[in-house]
Amino acid sequence: MIDFCGLITECKALAKHTGTLLLQFWNQQRDFMVRKKSDGTPVSEADLAAHQLIKATLQRLTPDIPILSEEDDIPSFEQRQLWREYWLIDPLDGTRGFLEHDFEFSVNIALIRQHQPVIGLLYIPNGSICYYAWQGGGAFKQISDQPPISLTQFHKNQPKNWKVLIGKYSRGKKLATLIGNTCDFQILRANGSIKYGMLADRAADLYPRLSPIYEWDTGAGQCILEQSGGCVVDLQGKALQYNRKPSLQTGAFIALADSNDQDFWLKILKGEIS
Repeated sequence: MIDFCGLITECKALAKHTGTLLLQFWNQQRDFMVRKKSDGTPVSEADLAAHQLIKATLQRLTPDIPILSEEDDIPSFEQRQLWREYWLIDPLDGTRGFLEHDFEFSVNIALIRQHQPVIGLLYIPNGSICYYAWQGGGAFKQISDQPPISLTQFHKNQPKNWKVLIGKYSRGKKLATLIGNTCDFQILRANGSIKYGMLADRAADLYPRLSPIYEWDTGAGQCILEQSGGCVVDLQGKALQYNRKPSLQTGAFIALADSNDQDFWLKILKGEIS
């Protein structure tokens, strides 16, 4: 049986080490070696260096657990179907912003077991902010070497003015049309998985994702939200599951700071409230 507490401690140290490496690249303020992947997204030398560090460390810590990384060759679904558990990592989430010298980028590490995230860690190098959680253990936020703060919160009344997260590069027109006059809301913009930290902090209320995204973009954040009182569900209200199909892309989903708000927002996004 895996010692989640011990593994979280090791993962926090790994994420901080990776964050230090990424900041070395980020602070150089120079053009990186960048190539386009088959899906058109950029990958830089910083992505690859972070990937190698995380992969080598996890192989040493848990040699029997496979690793699925955005920056590695993806095993066939036939092979992945045999996995009971595996590491799901995005060594540098927010590459586009990173390359534009935006400070919002993160290291994402999740442990998936039986198609569900049971460990989630999101580390933001700029600010040394670490969000982490494990199944049944709660969710926490730690800034630098300060004592961790519990993020597990009680459910609350619905806000009068909803804070809705979208990506920095999203125009948000489709979302604004869907919400219409159903409620008062304001749009907040954030890059990549930073959104999950904002939700866990209750600095925002929801993040609707209406277009596909990859599983390594959601695994860590989902675990953190589920353990802090929130949720990440598809438009049928089911928690996202992992490694269920050949494609590693998700469908549309919504991430919520408070899981009690799920039914209300699913009705809005499906056009059942206008």
